[in-house]
Amino acid sequence: ELLGFTVLTAADGHAALDLFRERAADIRLALVDLTMPRLGGEDTARLLHQERPDLPILLISGFSEEEVISRFASRPPAGFLEKPFSLEALRRKIRGILG
Repeated sequence: ELLGFTVLTAADGHAALDLFRERAADIRLALVDLTMPRLGGEDTARLLHQERPDLPILLISGFSEEEVISRFASRPPAGFLEKPFSLEALRRKIRGILG
């Protein structure tokens, strides 16, 4: 929100999918943490792409990009940020993805 975006939040992957199904038309980008309760980021990203293949996903993780991206070989995310990251790094990454 500090960057001028409307932000929808979900407590876990299942809640994110439910929210996406309710508000898909409003969502331009999904920010997905690799480690989430109940349904992890890897499965959440895969299911979001099944729902809407053109949805850009920005993946965040405490693991390195090399460790994570290999899990997404068939469908890489639109971007990746390693935690911790600054608000400015997030802004640059989002702007790079959305244009």
